[in-house]
Amino acid sequence: MNLGQAVQEVLRYIDWNGSNAETLAKSWVNRSREDLATKFDFPFLFTIATATTTSSNTYNFPDDYLDHLMIFIDDEDGNPILIYEMTPGYWANLVKVPSPLDLSADTPPYRVLLQGTHFRIIPDPPSGRTLTLWYYRRPETLTDDTDTDYFLNTYGETVVWGAAWRGAVYLDDEQKIPKFRAAYEDGIKTMIARENRKKADRKGVVRFKTWRDFPPATIRRIFGVF
Repeated sequence: MNLGQAVQEVLRYIDWNGSNAETLAKSWVNRSREDLATKFDFPFLFTIATATTTSSNTYNFPDDYLDHLMIFIDDEDGNPILIYEMTPGYWANLVKVPSPLDLSADTPPYRVLLQGTHFRIIPDPPSGRTLTLWYYRRPETLTDDTDTDYFLNTYGETVVWGAAWRGAVYLDDEQKIPKFRAAYEDGIKTMIARENRKKADRKGVVRFKTWRDFPPATIRRIFGVF
């Protein structure tokens, strides 16, 4: 299925042909593809990017950033150190202790605070260190009718259901909204089950995980005490 075919299916499902119908339908298809990309750790979307620290403590995510995975910072010897995400509880504990940590000085361990399109490293890192970001990128936006990709080729029906659901929400069609949403959610479940079966058949493939998937003891064993 290509983009043009998906758009026509969406418009047929929602039974609408407004002046900007095709433009909106294309945006709904692209939003559904992007949403599907967040439901599973698709290897072809995994990306590694690097940056160098400056005097600033705030850094932008890459333009194609979709989902956060891990951030590393090199120590003074060039060894990568995993930066834990700062939770609200961690921040609250810092200001409650009798002698709060100096958050403006280079005093590891570092923490990262996610703030929408950018992230902040606390405390301020020294300049010249290498940051390495493991993340999942967004699928490329499809614009031409002949455009296609893995999601449309493999899960085209699910993409269409997701786009039709978004169209029904736009049109405030109370009868079609729950119907299309249920079909979309069923399609997502089928996609995840199929991708898991495919992954099980690929011997030696490593699933990249975020630090939330590991207990602290395991992280320390893998990356050392920091």
